[in-house]
Amino acid sequence: MIGDVSIVVLTPVKNEEWVMDKFLRITSLFADYILVADQFSNDSTVSIINSHPKAVYIKNENSEYDEEFRQRLLISKARELITGKRLLLALDADELITADSIESAEWNKISKLPAGTRLYFKKPDLLPDGKTYVDYPDYFLLGYIDDGATHAGTKFHSPRLPASDKKYESETIQFLHLALIRDLEYNARQRLYAVLENINQSSSLRFRYRKYARKMLALRYKGLVKPLPEQWVGTFRESGIEITKFPSSENNIYNSRIIEMFNEYGTRKFWFDDIWYVDYIEISRITGKQLNVQVNYPPVYISFFRKLAISLYAGILQLKKINGQKDTK
Repeated sequence: MIGDVSIVVLTPVKNEEWVMDKFLRITSLFADYILVADQFSNDSTVSIINSHPKAVYIKNENSEYDEEFRQRLLISKARELITGKRLLLALDADELITADSIESAEWNKISKLPAGTRLYFKKPDLLPDGKTYVDYPDYFLLGYIDDGATHAGTKFHSPRLPASDKKYESETIQFLHLALIRDLEYNARQRLYAVLENINQSSSLRFRYRKYARKMLALRYKGLVKPLPEQWVGTFRESGIEITKFPSSENNIYNSRIIEMFNEYGTRKFWFDDIWYVDYIEISRITGKQLNVQVNYPPVYISFFRKLAISLYAGILQLKKINGQKDTK
């Protein structure tokens, strides 16, 4: 607690045992409450949540992927369970505060901001080597000085917290993002998101290329890679919490879900998406998820078109980046 303000972390999860204990141990160093909404995990995620005194287990009973639903669930539970002034922090389980941010004097400044202020933080990506990170210039909406406002989001790419015209960008507090540290899981997740957005028709093919094509990832962090500062992780390591090394495997929930989508929709629907750089028969074997349909890979001419379109689009985005322009959906 900062003065009379409770720090309440809101975290949605599903099968996050790979990082759950470390997330809760680190987050407990600065948060008063950690509300975790679990969506049918079948690993040890729930037992890990229940082993931490500051963590509050919440059951997300929605079987669909729906960001707005889980955000509203967490926000409403925070308002129901915690009285008084609340600083809401919406963090995924793979977003860990850097060690040097915990004792920052800026927390006191943030606690005095007016209710309804949205809080933006830097969120650098740790790369798979565990020694370098991507220093994005962007700030990300992760916090909110709660005023009870209704949250209105979207199923995909939803802002995590309520809308407001009040905005604050943190100067010294940041959260290290571990999404890229396990490259096989990251790539599988990107493929799954492309598949889900195709099914839901929630984005154009061009947008899916920009967000999920492999070639775009390197473009996004070109020229932004820096050595990982020891002060971000050293204190954690001394306490026995290693956050720069994690095993990676194709046996993950993202690949299993893709197989389920293939079984329901077939494979032809997804020919133009950039998901065809892995062997799905082998993925089925590794995950133990049975393929009930024939995997029809895209014809050569479609694969050629897809690769050409992504390359051309990447070139256009690079030119826009050089000229300081932004691409839109």
